[in-house]
Amino acid sequence: MKSWQKAKNLVKYIVRKYFGYDLSVLKIKLSEDYLEQKKLFASAPAGIIFDVGANAGQTTHKYRKMFPKASIHGFEPFPRMFGEYVESVHGDKKVHCVNIALSNQNGTAEFFVNSFHGCNSLLQNNEEFTKGKDAFQKMGKIEVNTETLDSYCEKNKIERINILKMDVQGGELLVLQGTEKMLSNKKIDLIYTEVMYMEVYKNQPLFSDIKKFLEQFGYRLHKSYGLIDKKTGQPTDGDVIFIKYE
Repeated sequence: MKSWQKAKNLVKYIVRKYFGYDLSVLKIKLSEDYLEQKKLFASAPAGIIFDVGANAGQTTHKYRKMFPKASIHGFEPFPRMFGEYVESVHGDKKVHCVNIALSNQNGTAEFFVNSFHGCNSLLQNNEEFTKGKDAFQKMGKIEVNTETLDSYCEKNKIERINILKMDVQGGELLVLQGTEKMLSNKKIDLIYTEVMYMEVYKNQPLFSDIKKFLEQFGYRLHKSYGLIDKKTGQPTDGDVIFIKYE
């Protein structure tokens, strides 16, 4: 390794170890949806963040830039991506990497692996939509450990979550069904989640299902950031922010 690279890595290590900050996050540019979350927590910065579907840590690093003092719990069940996630945070003590899938029960479940690992899911592909799409080529399935968010919080003595981010490819309602205690007690301030408007995975919940489920616990849609099909003009998928009623 070149001497300048060694020096650069040493500086990063010292800053991370003694000041609790990762210099790599300085390069991250925040999109409108993340800037909106930062705005919502301007007066009282987020202290606990759950990154559900952490992949290789892309979103975790955004939250580290937005809220450098926050404690982040990142959940990634797929072993390969979990390894990259652990490596990407460099042993950052403010980030807790957890190799499980949050779901609606404690135990194990089948996890379906696709050629593009960002499309992996607890749900099977809906071939009417995914057939012929390179990202959704089936690569097999594995067994993963599952846990409910309520169980995880109770076990780790977490009484409040400021931001619950979800990107779990159709499994969002499963996560929320395992979160009913925290939702009932209004112990989650903001929910930022991917939603879909068409059935990419078999029997997956759509945006309307997520919205209806959260409304019964007093959460309302704050903003949506959607992607539009250029041919049909219909929404395909996107990200939304829900916040609790005052």
